[in-house]
Amino acid sequence: VYCGSDGGLFRTSDGGLWWDDLSAGLNITQFYRLGVSTHAVDQVVAGAQDNGCIHLEGGGWTHVQGGDGMECISDPVDDQIFYCASQYGTIYRSDDGGYSFWGTSGGITEEGAWVTPYVMDPSDHNTLYAGYVNLWRTDDGGANWMMLTNLGGQRKVSAIAVAPSDPQVILFCNNQALRRS
Repeated sequence: VYCGSDGGLFRTSDGGLWWDDLSAGLNITQFYRLGVSTHAVDQVVAGAQDNGCIHLEGGGWTHVQGGDGMECISDPVDDQIFYCASQYGTIYRSDDGGYSFWGTSGGITEEGAWVTPYVMDPSDHNTLYAGYVNLWRTDDGGANWMMLTNLGGQRKVSAIAVAPSDPQVILFCNNQALRRS
């Protein structure tokens, strides 16, 4: 049996128990976002449409999360930490250089946009901000999140920026208004 999809061309000869990827050399992946390591230029985690998050190291790609892969971030201080996300805002973290990921968005009670924005504070690599209906912050790399706003409604945050000159200045928008801390 052969399967052609937006992930490539695959073949099974045992009724679907194991699949061989026949896509080598096909440049068909559409990436939404990517995070490039500041420590090694050949280490990347990228979010791909319909193909989850993919980890590149040493010239080889490995799927690390399913669904639609979205925003990815490489920790600029610790080369073992990567973040990736799937559609509607489920954020994952890797502590082993991108080989395994665990869910970090527990405690967030809202659904985000298709591509849910999240950013790392430029002055503290343990602090991240994520936009759903409200703006959320974690100070411990994703283990715990706190809601910073109480906007109500259903409009979802579409962009976030933290000022590198002053991390107390945060801008975000939700397609209704641009807001500033």
